[in-house]
Amino acid sequence: MKNLRKWGATLGAGAVMLTLAGCADKDGSGQAESPADANNVTGAVADNLGDTANAVKGAAGAVGNTVTGAVDATGNAIENAAPVVGNVAENAATTVGNAGETAAMTSKVKAAIAANAGLKGTRIDVDTMAGKNNISLQGTVKTAAQKNLASAVAKKNAPGYNINNMLKVGAM
Repeated sequence: MKNLRKWGATLGAGAVMLTLAGCADKDGSGQAESPADANNVTGAVADNLGDTANAVKGAAGAVGNTVTGAVDATGNAIENAAPVVGNVAENAATTVGNAGETAAMTSKVKAAIAANAGLKGTRIDVDTMAGKNNISLQGTVKTAAQKNLASAVAKKNAPGYNINNMLKVGAM
């Protein structure tokens, strides 16, 4: 729309300039025979402004046809996009569901490890992989017995999950 306005303004200004330049040139020689009077200028400007208005109307029609085509194309694009958006929404809902399940499982295993008397004083991080049923135990424990106990507690509280015990045994 901005280009149409610029084009119309440029065309109108050019028409007015050409009209004024040619007002006193009655024989077409490019030279004024006599100074232009007000009636000649007014008539010439009116004629050229009419031509300019017709040109702008034609351009507006062309823009209208382009906009109509764009609206049709947009409608088709929206129609084609609807199933894709539906799939994305479904996948997002699944992801959110997995995230909720993951957070719940992580909390359950962490609480069980924290409550176990044999694992007091350890630093164990629990990470659950959404949708993959994997739990990783990371951190440091004092003994190999604590490392094994942490795995057993995790397995008991997360049935159906694979436990990846990456705990390090050593000084804390």
